[in-house]
Amino acid sequence: MPRVVSISGSFAVVISLSSCTTGPLNGTPYSGASTVGATFSFQGYTNRQSESISLQSLISPTADPTQDASWLPFATTATGTNPLPVGDPSNPLYSWSITAAPAPAGFTGWPVGGVLRTRAVSQDNARTLTTFDAPTFSACLGAGLEAGDTWATIGTSCNGLGSGMVALVSTAATPLILPAAQQPDWLGYKGDITTAQTETYYGSWGAPATLGAFKTTYGFTGSDPTATYYNDNDLGIGREMHCHKITSGSGGVACYVSNYSATAGVGSFGDNPTTVLANAIAHSGAFATVAMVYTPPANSPNSVKFVVYDKNQNRTDTAKLDTVGAHVSVPNNCLTCHGIDSFFLGGQVNGNAKFLPFDPSSYVFSTQSGFTLSAQQEAFRQLNALIAQTPLTAAENDFLAGSYAPNSVNTPGAFASDAYVPSNWVSSTGQALQSTYLGIVKVGCRTCHMSATNASLDFLEETDWTPTLVNTIRRYICQPASASGSARHPMPQAQRTTQKFWQSGARGLLITGWPYQASGDDGFEACVP
Repeated sequence: MPRVVSISGSFAVVISLSSCTTGPLNGTPYSGASTVGATFSFQGYTNRQSESISLQSLISPTADPTQDASWLPFATTATGTNPLPVGDPSNPLYSWSITAAPAPAGFTGWPVGGVLRTRAVSQDNARTLTTFDAPTFSACLGAGLEAGDTWATIGTSCNGLGSGMVALVSTAATPLILPAAQQPDWLGYKGDITTAQTETYYGSWGAPATLGAFKTTYGFTGSDPTATYYNDNDLGIGREMHCHKITSGSGGVACYVSNYSATAGVGSFGDNPTTVLANAIAHSGAFATVAMVYTPPANSPNSVKFVVYDKNQNRTDTAKLDTVGAHVSVPNNCLTCHGIDSFFLGGQVNGNAKFLPFDPSSYVFSTQSGFTLSAQQEAFRQLNALIAQTPLTAAENDFLAGSYAPNSVNTPGAFASDAYVPSNWVSSTGQALQSTYLGIVKVGCRTCHMSATNASLDFLEETDWTPTLVNTIRRYICQPASASGSARHPMPQAQRTTQKFWQSGARGLLITGWPYQASGDDGFEACVP
């Protein structure tokens, strides 16, 4: 049953719901040092036995994928003769599989660190086979099989971003390997201030001079909710988080988090999580502690405050948050994520600074008893319940509600789910929107963008991704750095998040599902550093 599919503005191709590619999935990362000669297991099904299948690669990242001449065959196989009924015994499927190299010797269309698009075509009747996305296919397939759906129904509900294409993503080269002058300006969006300006800022709200004084000032008791984890997606450090409801004065919420690396007292990033977590659990040499306070009235200047303490627990004017350390001034580097519409001006932070909900799915945990994710789920719920008492954005509130559904963040014993997708990113006609959210937004955008008070930037709805914004996103992520020293890839804004994003399949999903939203193309389909 062929149909014409157009996903998120991408080109239309004729695909068949009873003919599909089930491996590799769209957005599959490949970490090998060389793309040429790398082999993959290609497999799928059609509803015809002994049907010839041609596997093809796009000849160059910028070639027009709607033209047959743009595709280079690299392998041929055929379906078998053993029928496989999937909810419809009268219309069985037949499997095909082959191990092949989509970038054979002499092929130049898949640069290291870039994206290669492949497709499978039935040579019997020129059907381009349906493709599925890595972030969503397994769960979608499982749900369909459990429901007893036919393969045609599964093909409809699980169809993804690729429109008949599978993007393989080389992760061997990322912006982190670029020369210093060409690397992204991580944490640079808010600019820098002097240490004297930071001291003035601290004085404007009476930031305690030591960590001990901070705990006393805001009433920490030692029995407040606490969690220990490795912040894998944002900073690449170990953290021991404490939060407390302020009961004195006008009330509010205060939190402090002690930061750990693999070496006691040394600020380093991306160290082995096992070593880092062991240090955090043993309280072996925190290299810094970052603290935040919210006091009413909500959304007023300095209602959310930041202060940093050094390894000796004395107040400090700077905080290094990545291996480069180009932007260390407080509170500016904090504001890069804690309120992307916030800014420091006139000695204070405007009312758009925000606390961020805790997202356990983005952390790594120890296997030591008491420090696993399961053992700390209730602590995270309690921490998030306190965060919910601060002024949050619509996207932050939706994240908390969706993560703890069908319970709430205030339900004792409720666990956070890592399957949260905002309702406006859910479609019943395929997985394209869900894949976009889980495979792109969640990986590289959500943590900071959910803090946006500007609704068009909070990515709570698919409609936030307007044609203009899609073009900007592609350019910010994929435009390569210039040999003359011009830095590119300004998003994501954190070094660690950039690394994780480029080591995922997100760029393949972006290229296949969200092409340039104008005539022609922007030339960034290779999406290389």
